[in-house]
Amino acid sequence: KAEKAGLLSAAEKFGLSLSKIESLGLLSKAEELGILSAATDPNTPGTLLNLAIVLLIAGPLCAYIVPD
Repeated sequence: KAEKAGLLSAAEKFGLSLSKIESLGLLSKAEELGILSAATDPNTPGTLLNLAIVLLIAGPLCAYIVPD
């Protein structure tokens, strides 16, 4: 999944080799947290946009509703 998303080539451009990534356990931790699945899912940008809009509205709303 990481190779499909282009994450490994991006990491190598920043100076991280595949052996270093594996020795740190970054791939297994990213898979465990679901980061790799989110990186390859085409619906992720839309989901993040919707979440951002909700949070943008919720912030001022909480400041208005919650009393001092």
